[in-house]
Amino acid sequence: MEDKKSHNFQDIIVKVSEAAKLDHQIIFTTSTINPELDGDELTIGPQYTHQQRTLRGNN
Repeated sequence: MEDKKSHNFQDIIVKVSEAAKLDHQIIFTTSTINPELDGDELTIGPQYTHQQRTLRGNN
C-alpha cells in the first residue's frame, strides 16, 4: 500500500478508536507509520530500519 493511503487508513483507525465508548486496544503494524501519529501516546516499541532489522543473525 502506498504511504499516503496507509497514513490515511491509520488516521481513520485512530479517529474510530477515539470515538469508541468502550475501553479497548487496537494493535496494528505498519512499515510506514504516519509521522503525525508517531508519539508516546499511540506507539510503543522500537522502530526497525534496513540497518536495524527485526531478525538479526548471529554473525
